[in-house]
Amino acid sequence: MNWEGVNITTKILHLKDLMNNTSGVFNEKEYFTVNAILTGSMNTMDGDELGFTITNSHMKFLYKIWDTVINNQNDNSVVEKIKKEIK
Repeated sequence: MNWEGVNITTKILHLKDLMNNTSGVFNEKEYFTVNAILTGSMNTMDGDELGFTITNSHMKFLYKIWDTVINNQNDNSVVEKIKKEIK
């Protein structure tokens, strides 16, 4: 499996692990937003009122967080864990 084959919920869980492997980089609002998108990504309901669709703005936010976290990791332990998981 490669990274493109990993579902969005798993990718966001990895992002949270990476965020927790940094020090003083993210504020509370950024953690709350990632958690909210994660919760939405796990929503299996259909319909206008109950459904959740990840939009381009969600993805832009997640990419921004991803870029920040990759450049500010305490160590490579989480990246190594992700690499082993998606082999």
